[in-house]
This record gives sequence, structure tokens and C-alpha cells, in this order.
Amino acid sequence: MADRPGALGQVASRIGALRADIVSVAVHRHDNGVVVDEFLLRLPDDSEGLVEMLKDEIEQVDDVMVETCYRVDDGTINLTLTNVVWFELLADDCEKASEFYRAALDWRTEPVSPIGDRAYHMIFAGHGVTPIGGIVHQPKAAYGSPAAGTVVYVEIPDLEAALASFEAAGGAIRVVTREARNSSAVVADPWGNRLGLWQA
Repeated sequence: MADRPGALGQVASRIGALRADIVSVAVHRHDNGVVVDEFLLRLPDDSEGLVEMLKDEIEQVDDVMVETCYRVDDGTINLTLTNVVWFELLADDCEKASEFYRAALDWRTEPVSPIGDRAYHMIFAGHGVTPIGGIVHQPKAAYGSPAAGTVVYVEIPDLEAALASFEAAGGAIRVVTREARNSSAVVADPWGNRLGLWQA
């Protein structure tokens, strides 16, 4: 949703109007005038078809879009639930990569502040206002090498605990970035597959 006064309240009002209760709200990202929030809702017993109605109702609020819906069964909340929240494409030329994906998938990109000494472009799908991923500069790697390919990020509640359990299971930690607002890491499984971990 757009980062503007009253937007969250309008969304909450629409949810309440359809008899759904808000259990919690978590802020995933907050940048470039856009806020990505996750709502955990408790639906009434007669909730058949309510998810689609909620989606339509929420998107009546200006500059608000519902990206993803998922169900938590049996009334339980799984605190270790991981959701895919981001992806990064690696390229030795972010401008050329942006041109490629603009032609191939109609994505648009916007350069943002570098990450360390590496250029970074946000990816937007079509006319969407919420970024869906990024293109990060990295010297070109041979196909199949540990440095090649896309990195998919999943959100986890505790980065330090996740890193410890990943290593204990036989994985490796490649990069850890700790910041005041959030922290992230890139890890690798025993087969060399890389995965991003994100703690908001």
C-alpha cells in the first residue's frame, strides 16, 4: 500500500466490515513510498468465498493491492512458517539485464542506492507500485558455478536461530547482512543451492 496517513486504517475498516478479525499486522518492507504489510486474520465460521470478497474489498482502497493470500489451518499459528518474500537476479551489467527483462517480461526497473559497492535495481511487474525483486551487480560467473543463478528469499522469525540450525544440518553460511531495521543472509545447502533468509 502507499505510505500515506490513513491507508492502514482504511484497510482495517474494510476487513472489519466483512466480519473478519485482525489478529496481527507485520511490516515486511517500507521503502520508496510503499509499505508491504502482512495481515493475519481470523474469519467467521461461514467464511466460504470470504477470502475473494476481502481481496476485492481491500483493493477498493486507493493505491492498495493484495499480493498473496494463504491459509493457516486448524486455528493454529505456525511461527516458523516461511513465505517467499523476495528474489534477486545476479548480472554483471544491471542496465543490460533491465533491458532484457523489460523486453522479455515487461518488467520495469529503478536503480536504488548501491548495496555496499554493488549496483542494485528494483524490479516492478507492469504498472505495479510494489517491487517484486531486484537485480544486483555481480561479475559474470560460469553457468552452474556456486556464484551463478537467482537467490530466492524466505522470511524467517529469527535469523540467528535459522543460521545455527542451517549449519547444524550441514549447510553453509555465505553472506550475512545485519541492519537496524532488518537482517538477511545467503546460505547454501549441501548441494550448493543458495537460499536467502530475511528477518524483518
